[in-house]
Amino acid sequence: SFYANNATRMTINSSGHVTKPNQPHFFANRGGLNNEQRNGNVNYNVIRDTESAWNSTNHQYTIPTTGVYHFGFNNISHTGISTSHTDIRLQYVRSGTTYSIAYAYQTNDSLHEQTNLSITHYLQANDLVQLYNYGGVVYAGDYNTFSICLVG
Repeated sequence: SFYANNATRMTINSSGHVTKPNQPHFFANRGGLNNEQRNGNVNYNVIRDTESAWNSTNHQYTIPTTGVYHFGFNNISHTGISTSHTDIRLQYVRSGTTYSIAYAYQTNDSLHEQTNLSITHYLQANDLVQLYNYGGVVYAGDYNTFSICLVG
């Protein structure tokens, strides 16, 4: 085990598995929230946030440490709502400028429109990460998720 400030920061077990219990991790879903059909940042219910970095007012996550992060997002639109498309963008804000990392786009060709993405990206401490809804519906439900984890 590796220690810092009298706490375990990393462990390698006899099988070679490495665990880092203090690694920044965020996971949220949209259970119990209202459907969103607007331009704006998407809101989530936080399930786990090791850094308390989610701002529930601005719907942004503050990157705690410079490094490479893995992001995951999944959205399934409501079957009873007709939209022209779903267009969600993973973005970060640095020094007041917004940059897009990835796009999740789906045309209205099915009853359950699904958009998702999985990507890694290098970010700096204090960058703000957001999922921005440019069009379509962001449905409420436990199966609509957003996750962030520091890879290294």
